[in-house]
Amino acid sequence: MSVNPSASVPAAKAPTGAVRSHPAVPDSYQFEQHLRDLLAASLHAEQPTGSAASASQKGAEATGVTGAGATEATIAGLPQIVQAGHWALRAGGAPVEWVAEGEGAQEPTGSRAPIWLPRPTLEGVAEVMLRVMHAAPGVGVAAPQIGLPLRLAVIGDPAPGDPELLRALERGEVTDYAVVNPRYEPEGDEVLVHWEGCLSVAGWMVLVPRYRTIRAHWQDLAGESHSAKVRGWHARIFQHETDHLDGVLCHDLALARSLCQAGAVGGYASPADFADAMGVRLAAGQRWAVPPAG
Repeated sequence: MSVNPSASVPAAKAPTGAVRSHPAVPDSYQFEQHLRDLLAASLHAEQPTGSAASASQKGAEATGVTGAGATEATIAGLPQIVQAGHWALRAGGAPVEWVAEGEGAQEPTGSRAPIWLPRPTLEGVAEVMLRVMHAAPGVGVAAPQIGLPLRLAVIGDPAPGDPELLRALERGEVTDYAVVNPRYEPEGDEVLVHWEGCLSVAGWMVLVPRYRTIRAHWQDLAGESHSAKVRGWHARIFQHETDHLDGVLCHDLALARSLCQAGAVGGYASPADFADAMGVRLAAGQRWAVPPAG
């Protein structure tokens, strides 16, 4: 996936109501103009530099979590990651349909009208999102996090850090990929609790229960459908990013009393130790992703 600086941006076809069907979207928002501005600005973006990215990455390796650190300071020229309170994070994303030669618009199948995009435009947006994700650094970025109400996310995890912690979290390397119109359902009833951060709630972590195993469904950038059984940390990322597209932040799902500054998480031997100190309680059927020390 790449953005060609010599090519014009193909137009999107957003039927009336496709973007503005959610009350959070302001009347002044212009989807097509935003899309053009986003792709045009990214052509001149610098590569991420400075110490902020490396500091955030070190924190991620220490806790097993990526995505709670610096954002704007590490993304020179790329779209800023919007923060909690921005309308796009609650509007979520409109479904994507592909513009194909000889095909007319189809009636929307859900309660929200689709946005029709040419494949090159979708690939360009995904490329921008991957660059934002790498610069942050993070393990996933959803389109609403760059202010774009589109049902699109990117995922990729280099799985840095302590091998023992990685094994406990069932966390392995995930090659970068894009998911269009993703959804999931649980496979089994195991629910694991661990720290999560979000690039759109920079600097704050929470303990979030997630299904250990899910059946993930998505389309790729060409519109081909995929379904896979996903387990462990990859399943947590997929759930986190898909929830963004429904206007849900991980902090909305957190255990009560678990909000913690990212820099303080490393002061506790385990999430269970933090929970004991702060009066956090697991619900019935939940257990720690990383067993308590001792």
